[in-house]
Amino acid sequence: MSELVQIEQVATVKQGRYTAPSELSEKPTDDVTIPVWGANGIIGYTKNATYEEAQPLVTCRGNGCGLIQWTGGKSHVSNNAMAIILKDACATSSKYLYYSLLSSNFDDVTTGSAQPQITVGHLNKKEIFWHPNECERKAIAHILGALDDKIELNQKMNQTLEEITKAIFKSWFVDFDPVRAKAEGRPTGLPPEISDLFPDELVDSEIGEIPRGWEVKTIHDVAKVTSGKRPPEKENVQSQTFQYVVYGGAGPMAFCSEPLNFTKPAIITGRVGTLGKVFYLTDDCWVSDNSILICDAGAFSPLVFYILQSIDLTALNVGSTQPLVTGKDIKNLNLVAPSDSLLQKYKGIFDLIKNRQSNATAETKVLSELRDTLLPKLISGELRIPDAEKFLEEAGL
Repeated sequence: MSELVQIEQVATVKQGRYTAPSELSEKPTDDVTIPVWGANGIIGYTKNATYEEAQPLVTCRGNGCGLIQWTGGKSHVSNNAMAIILKDACATSSKYLYYSLLSSNFDDVTTGSAQPQITVGHLNKKEIFWHPNECERKAIAHILGALDDKIELNQKMNQTLEEITKAIFKSWFVDFDPVRAKAEGRPTGLPPEISDLFPDELVDSEIGEIPRGWEVKTIHDVAKVTSGKRPPEKENVQSQTFQYVVYGGAGPMAFCSEPLNFTKPAIITGRVGTLGKVFYLTDDCWVSDNSILICDAGAFSPLVFYILQSIDLTALNVGSTQPLVTGKDIKNLNLVAPSDSLLQKYKGIFDLIKNRQSNATAETKVLSELRDTLLPKLISGELRIPDAEKFLEEAGL
């Protein structure tokens, strides 16, 4: 049975060290591979690790005080976080410790009003649930870890699928790789039924070279561009009591009881304030008045979506006191329109990938809810391990 213990009874709290910006690389390189963990995740990369094994971290400064992170491997920890290192080092017990910390609230050891902080001394005295049996700790870490692993796998798969659709768009409709290959007598690397849809010549146009037979159009030529609408104020609340998500320029912002009437799929981007974010909508929802709504694009929807994603929308800013993009500027953006048959082929590929992403997202939501339900019950001992294993079996894990 789990019992409450002070952290210092089972682990050692170690403050991270200040890491100067000059010590950090924004991205990993061949010889700079160690992630540097800050208050809210990885802030860069460095050459030297302070910890060779995965460790749980507690954010100790700023508004994120009490945030729990898991390094997952070698790491370098900045002075905005503390590593909690088990005295009896064991990978499964360290992961159990992470989940025990994750189920805890750190308000009682957070001090400071202007700048919240957690000190090593206070964190040492923090009580957490701890199961004295290592086999039980291992089993609990396995159950919760299996859920997190599946969630992470879904997220990585969605990211990979998104990169694939972007790469196809860029190759086909920006770089015109298949056309260039055919013009030079090289194989396109595509199945014949797709390769045959591309011409074998580039011709001059007002925006540069484009494939023969393709046309230069504007977004206005292929889609309806309008503004969203102010959602019902009495229902525009941060609560899932209402069914429909309200989208703003930065993404989901609230919920309401009715959807806005527009043809799906649709694309939205920020109109006022937040510029540069672009979302592809396939479900009923509400689009707020700080967004531009692009709909009725049919098979052109994927092209419009990636064109808006690929350009710097902040360069269209005409606002003086706050960022502003006009519908007229969006309407006048150019795109190169291929043949209908190629357009439909790409739309089919795009839709297939988006459906797989949607299914993975829905599964991730279910798995996250299951993990969040099991976590406090397993850590506290309220739920027995065999019962939790049944939940995993029912979830197909």
